[in-house]
Formats: sequence, structure tokens, C-alpha cells
Amino acid sequence: MLKDYVFVLSKLLNYKWAQLLEKYNLAPNIVNKINAAAERKIRRKSLTKYKRLLLEFYHDDEIRDFYTGEIIDKNDIHIDHVIPWSFVYTDEIWNLVVTKATTNLQKNNKPPTKCDIEKLNARNLELYQKLDTHHSNHKRAIAYSIENKLLDKLYINMKG
Repeated sequence: MLKDYVFVLSKLLNYKWAQLLEKYNLAPNIVNKINAAAERKIRRKSLTKYKRLLLEFYHDDEIRDFYTGEIIDKNDIHIDHVIPWSFVYTDEIWNLVVTKATTNLQKNNKPPTKCDIEKLNARNLELYQKLDTHHSNHKRAIAYSIENKLLDKLYINMKG
């Protein structure tokens, strides 16, 4: 009987093991990532809705690059994952910032600096305070990241 069901049993054991690890690991949503990776369903989503939200709440007349502070032309705006998407496999507002296309492309998959994490933590606190009830999902995601110190934990985990 074990031979007949080895595939199902191994999937179940791996799933339960991943659930246990998720309680102690610093990367969020391990179980979902493992399942999605196994089924090749992990894909980046469009960041357009985040772009509109970030521009709406953070920039009056001058749009500034999160990393450099330089003014960005409206045609040169990119949304960047401060902690690379390939590490967290999630597109959440608490990890996204406005940057120049060239800055984003040069950054590639490099890990953020401690300064970047500190700036993003401060930005997230500000964004949390500004979000209204129309953005309750984003507000919950930011609250979760703040309460659980996700950025700091992920940064430490990336650095090893």
C-alpha cells in the first residue's frame, strides 16, 4: 500500500513540513510558494495598481526616486521590489517603491542596504497612516509587515 501511495504521501509530508517551517522561517508564505513552484504557477503580477497608489499618496508635483531622491520624469517611473521578488515571491505594497527605470534596471536582483530597509520601514508607517478604507487590503498587508517586522527579518535572512 505504501508503494502505491508514495507520491501522495511524499507530497503530504512535504506540505506538513513546509507548514512547520513557516512558523520559524523568516520568509512569508513558504507553503504557497512551494506549491506554486512545484506546479510552475509562480508569476510576477502587474504592478500598475501599486504605481497608481504610490503616486497618489507620495508625490504632489515632484516624483522622487526612493533610492536617490532625484526627481523622476513621469515617463521614467518604475515600481521596484526593495527586497527582490525572486526572494519573497510576492508583490505587496510594503515592499514596493517608486524609482527611475535606470535605477531599477541597475539594481537587478541585488539585496537592499540597511539604509533602504530603514527608509522603507519609515515610508510604510507613513503610508499606513495615509491609507483610507478604500485600501483596506493594502492597509492590512502593511500592518502585518510592520507588526511582524518583516522587512528587518527578511533583510537579516538575505544577509545570512
